[in-house]
Amino acid sequence: MNMEIIGFVATGLTTGSLVPQVIKIYRTKDASSISLSMYVMYFVGILMWIAYGFHLDSTPIHISNFFGFIFSLSIIIMKIRYKNNKKL
Repeated sequence: MNMEIIGFVATGLTTGSLVPQVIKIYRTKDASSISLSMYVMYFVGILMWIAYGFHLDSTPIHISNFFGFIFSLSIIIMKIRYKNNKKL
């Protein structure tokens, strides 16, 4: 099996795992149970992966981390925006 295919599948699974969280926060407008520090750390890690991907010129790394960047930034923004919108 081509290792690049494995990279693309891994990209879809790991990056796609953020989508349900983005959708849930957006729909409920509640991010009270989300750890801001975890997503900030994740976001910084993504930025480092992007730099590493450019160093390696790796398309799977570029793609997964571009979407990871967008999704994690969305979660951080919604966490800050909806911090006082806890549903009872």
